[in-house]
Amino acid sequence: MTIPLHFTGRTLTLNSNSISTLVGSALSQAESLFINENGDTMKGDLNMNQNQIIDIREPKTNNEVVNKGYLDNSIKYFDQNVRNFVDIEVSQTKSSLTLELIKLKDNLINIPKLLDTKINDHSNAIEGKFLEYTNQINNYKNQTDKELNKNRNDNEVLVEKITKTKKDILEEINKSIQKSLEETNKTVQKTLEETNKTVQKSLEETNNNFHHKISSISSLKRLEDYNIIHKMKGLKFWISGYYPKGFHHQSPNDFVDLANSSFGDLIGENISHQGQLKLRFNDYPCIFLDGETNIRSSFNFLYEYTFFFLGRKLHKKASGRLFSSGKGNNVLGWFGIYDQTLWVNQEIYRKKHSSDKEIHLWIVRVFDKDPESAKGEITFYDGDFQLVTTSFYKTKYYNVVLGQPVLYKAESLKGYIYEVICFDYGLNDEEIKTVRNFIKKYYSYKNGFN
Repeated sequence: MTIPLHFTGRTLTLNSNSISTLVGSALSQAESLFINENGDTMKGDLNMNQNQIIDIREPKTNNEVVNKGYLDNSIKYFDQNVRNFVDIEVSQTKSSLTLELIKLKDNLINIPKLLDTKINDHSNAIEGKFLEYTNQINNYKNQTDKELNKNRNDNEVLVEKITKTKKDILEEINKSIQKSLEETNKTVQKTLEETNKTVQKSLEETNNNFHHKISSISSLKRLEDYNIIHKMKGLKFWISGYYPKGFHHQSPNDFVDLANSSFGDLIGENISHQGQLKLRFNDYPCIFLDGETNIRSSFNFLYEYTFFFLGRKLHKKASGRLFSSGKGNNVLGWFGIYDQTLWVNQEIYRKKHSSDKEIHLWIVRVFDKDPESAKGEITFYDGDFQLVTTSFYKTKYYNVVLGQPVLYKAESLKGYIYEVICFDYGLNDEEIKTVRNFIKKYYSYKNGFN
């Protein structure tokens, strides 16, 4: 029998032999492609494609597949064994620690007992030593008391004798000391008198030497500058710490009013003074006014005048008058708690600042513009600063007083005088500038309190 088949575009004719051959070939290929249910061997990986392998028996050898029941039982068995092992170890450790704690507790109970025993032993020993020492002290005290009682009467007699002797000795010492003090006082008094004479003589010689040195360093140029001021009209009073004895330091008197001294021959002085005036060198040559001394002009300034006052306080916080007048209530410069004061029988200007002891140049100018009017014009400067220009009721100033005031002695101020230049008319601004520049050339002063 033949069967015509179409296969891959060709016609194939099959007979029994070819069919048998074909079937055998197909079976052989199927055996290689499919798993035999009676058992088989894989030549590659088996991909279950998310399908299960079920109904597996318990494994007999190490290379067999394990089912879930077998695995769960194995894990349970392992877990139980581990728990049993841990329980045994914990129990053994707990038993060991319990024994150690019991042993430690027994030791802790025994320690206080041991300490008590040691303390009692030491306490007994100390108490025994204390009793021993107490007995020794008591024995010594009893022995001492016996000795004191034995010698008490002798001691009282001896003390009485010593007291009497001490009194006699003290009386003799007091008499000797009194006599020695009287002799010492006489010697000291005599020595002081001799020392004062020596010091006074030395001071006079020092002052003479000081004037001589000042004179030696004076230059012709300085004399020329002073001569310019000396020739200005209206100059009535001039006290200089640099030329206290005149332009050539040749005055026989203590101090000279330069306004009434020529550059050639000295002429009569126009001043008077109180107390012993002293020359000093405080930054510059100056006259020291100690609070009990003063210098007074004999010239009386009336309704017009210009004053230049270059001075300095001795102490920063000190208060009082260093520039005043012989009549009336007049103050220029420092006064009381005020550091800038102008009072000409009435308040013109007062201001308080932080006090200092710097050199200040005080300038006051008074104009009598209209003799028929009761008012005049007054201007006040602190150095280069114009503090005030105002009208005021005219009043006579009278004579200038430097140092202890004539009318207000309790308000005296200690300080230094460098230059005091006084005119009997109101200088114009240019003339004031001339005198100020002259002073500024030879002295440094503070401008105000800024």
